[in-house]
Amino acid sequence: MTLDLAKMNTFIPSDFELVREQGETDRLQLSNAVIRLIDTPAGWQVNAEYRGEFGGLFPVQCHYTPDSGGKYTFCLCSPGEVSPVWLGVIVDGNGRLTQVVYQSGILEPERVSQLLAQVAALHRLNTPATRVASLLKAEVAV
Repeated sequence: MTLDLAKMNTFIPSDFELVREQGETDRLQLSNAVIRLIDTPAGWQVNAEYRGEFGGLFPVQCHYTPDSGGKYTFCLCSPGEVSPVWLGVIVDGNGRLTQVVYQSGILEPERVSQLLAQVAALHRLNTPATRVASLLKAEVAV
């Protein structure tokens, strides 16, 4: 399966779900294709769900976290049954705060990379998750 940005951006939510249904290997390939498109900030790591580790809500769910153990995580989630659009979500370390800070009908790697860089910069400044969410959610188009 060859997956690039142009192909992924033609997918409708059911296409992402179809890849998920094809099994772990295809799901991992899809997640890895997404990860390759996004710039992970220095000192951060990314983990992709491919078995249900993060609850299995989205066909692609990538968790970006600081290596040093962060106060929050940035999750990039694909369209599927739960959402018809790509979502970027801030989740605090306690799992109490979940705030959408990005949504788009197509995957925009440059925009997501920029947003992730902002999250990393705010994390370096010890900005609480609630403040990060309030600063970034203003940019979400509804």
